[in-house]
Amino acid sequence: MRVGIFFGGRSSEHEVSLLSAAAILRDINKLRYKVVLAGITKEGFWRFNDDARKMLGNLVPDDLAQTFEQVDLDPDHELRLPPANFFKQVDVVFSVLHGPYGEDGVMQGVLELANKPFVGAGVLSSAISMNKVIFKKLLETEALPQVPYIYVKHYEQANLEEHLVQIKALGYPVFIKPASLGSSIGISKVHRAEEVVGAFKLAFKHDKTVLVEKAVCNGRELEVAVLGNDDPLVSVVGEIIPSNDFYDYHAKYIDNASIIKIPAEVPQKISEEIKGLALKVYKLVECKGLARVDFFLDHDGRVLVNELNTLPGFTSISMYNKLFAHLGIMQTELITRLIESAVSAPAFSC
Repeated sequence: MRVGIFFGGRSSEHEVSLLSAAAILRDINKLRYKVVLAGITKEGFWRFNDDARKMLGNLVPDDLAQTFEQVDLDPDHELRLPPANFFKQVDVVFSVLHGPYGEDGVMQGVLELANKPFVGAGVLSSAISMNKVIFKKLLETEALPQVPYIYVKHYEQANLEEHLVQIKALGYPVFIKPASLGSSIGISKVHRAEEVVGAFKLAFKHDKTVLVEKAVCNGRELEVAVLGNDDPLVSVVGEIIPSNDFYDYHAKYIDNASIIKIPAEVPQKISEEIKGLALKVYKLVECKGLARVDFFLDHDGRVLVNELNTLPGFTSISMYNKLFAHLGIMQTELITRLIESAVSAPAFSC
């Protein structure tokens, strides 16, 4: 079976996508699958075959590079979409295009139009989960527990005094972040009114909508991974103890000092509550294939839903694969299960 690996992309998570792609390329079952590379530059141009491999640079050793399949394509280097004959040469797509234009339903729509099976959520669930404001509004309709929040549109930036009043009502500290981005990019922890303007400016560089959430002081960050379609498997609960004030980009990908505990040291009752909520949220947004669901546990013992990530990272430090590894499902088997879930998913999954 030929598996097309999509990576790179136009979002701020381009580098994280390269790391995820390299990890999958190292661990995919090469006796079972043939790999076809499709990379997207930061400018949005598609690269294939050797041009795609060059995007990964030193992340992929030379001996591994020899295992990639070549496809016959139009040599045009200014493609904004893959050519039609590309889809005829792959059987299934595994996209690790984190962030906008890859995780938000855009690429999923392209694949649905091409009638090509792909790993992960469809158009609707991708779009809902990527936009944290819409996701939170959906949680509200089901009365699921979450942290208090407000949101600000780009055209509302001038109403600073009104926003300051709303944020004061939430209570400092708060987190100010882009509504549709991941990997903790563009996020600030704000402790006083004087810091709000700078945090808004940073977040608005990445999105037209900014989310403001009340910080869970002295809380714990807990996560579970979900795998499957109609009858998904939920992992054990894991905990992240960030090396910084919060689990920002530096703590995730650079200093390598954050502590991960799998399983998390929480009472069985709390663990079961988290796993049950994860399954409920997964089905609420009509997810399929995979997701990582993040939670807070506050100092009063309340479990709060944070977010659902439909395309979690596959890097060496990513929680998704680590959580399933604790259940004995190692990376190679995990990738195989994900590809099988894509092939078996209904064609009308959008």
